[in-house]
Amino acid sequence: MPSPAVTVGRGEASLGLRWQLTPLLLALGLRRGVNPWRSFVVEPLVRHAGSLELHVGPEWLSLDRNGHAWAWRSGLRAYLPVLERGENLAVSLGVSHLLTGSSHSAWVEVGAYVLFGVLGLQLGWSPTADSNGVWMGTFRVRYF
Repeated sequence: MPSPAVTVGRGEASLGLRWQLTPLLLALGLRRGVNPWRSFVVEPLVRHAGSLELHVGPEWLSLDRNGHAWAWRSGLRAYLPVLERGENLAVSLGVSHLLTGSSHSAWVEVGAYVLFGVLGLQLGWSPTADSNGVWMGTFRVRYF
């Protein structure tokens, strides 16, 4: 299920959709004896109780009045539980690489997640030649 995104940069705002695949996740908040490795299907409680994930996924961006573009994002993200082992509130910190056509950009992001990690808000920033950079806010809806 895609998550809606809004990108703001260079004086313009545009909409987008983001998908995510998690080929590898190391769960840090599980009890001993439980396998900490997950691949592709990750339970929200496992992710938000503390984990490190490698993620990839396509994005659709409406760049400007001239049309839209597809992009690929790959990166590394850490989830940290804040309240009730991440069930009521968890935060994330991440870095990623975005490839749009022949354009490459680095991103840093922070996120906050509630309701057992099902709903979240991520805010990402990419430095650019312009002093403000490019910002992207994403409303994440994730069940599995």
